[in-house]
Amino acid sequence: MIGVEPLKKFISLNIFSDYLRGERPISSFIVAEPEHGKTETLASFENVQGILALFDVTAYGSATFIFSRILAREIRRLIFPDFSRVLSRSRRVIDEVITMINAIIEDGINWAILTKNVQWLPVESEKVYAGVTIALTPKSLDFIKKRYREMGFLSRTLPYYYCYTEEDLKRIHENIKTGKAKFERLKLKLPKEDIEVSMSKELADMLDPAVKLLSKVLEAYTGFRLRRQLQTLCKANALINNRTEVTKEDVREVLAFTPFFFNPIKGDECIWRILRVLPAKSEEIVKELADYYSRRTIYNKLSELEKAGLIYRCGGLWKSILL
Repeated sequence: MIGVEPLKKFISLNIFSDYLRGERPISSFIVAEPEHGKTETLASFENVQGILALFDVTAYGSATFIFSRILAREIRRLIFPDFSRVLSRSRRVIDEVITMINAIIEDGINWAILTKNVQWLPVESEKVYAGVTIALTPKSLDFIKKRYREMGFLSRTLPYYYCYTEEDLKRIHENIKTGKAKFERLKLKLPKEDIEVSMSKELADMLDPAVKLLSKVLEAYTGFRLRRQLQTLCKANALINNRTEVTKEDVREVLAFTPFFFNPIKGDECIWRILRVLPAKSEEIVKELADYYSRRTIYNKLSELEKAGLIYRCGGLWKSILL
């Protein structure tokens, strides 16, 4: 699949966060225009351990068939490859589904829920959370923003905005012509049990510029939840690499996702690959990305990042404002 390598990595971090002891799983919105591979990419994770992919659901269905499996840790993450199906339902059903997702993400499901359509009495008192990853279009996200902002629903999830470069689009068209564009199922080697991953204060301090920047863009009131989310992503990146302690490289990997967390910059694979090799000279970046993008595309993306204020030139090197 072309142009979605950072998306696959981000979703993988979401999933690994489900296995971090003492941390709440990362939940996220994957936002892109139609025909950008959102549904296909998320669906490629549907056979991964602990994942339940849902194309439609009601609050009653969640309480009846899902909650008990979350309590048993059989399900650790709900993935909605196409949330528009849920949003096409009546307002009452949508409200109930959002309330249920909110509970799963923020409150845990150890509390009773007794409404007209949902009767849930937990069998144990331990708080159990599950992660939720939702794919939707910008139009659908605007709908959710208008109706559910006051619930704190958006602040509990990380938005992930992405798009394709012109080169990505051309390569995808060529693959379709030659029949190379085929669906693939992804596999992840996940832990058998929750693992504790530590992060030093020194490395947590490295996230300060990103927290400051993103708190303004995402309208985070205090930035507390955002800081925890970024730290959890760092720990998930360490866990993916079979480590129980966060390193500077983990922080760098997470900070490379910064453009994906706010609009209208959006992220793309070229931008992601550039940020992962900084600091570097222009020619060093071109050489590093030669197998993926042309010199012209790379220079255009460097210009975009500079105009956005995310990178700057110093002593012949391109540097990130976040490191």
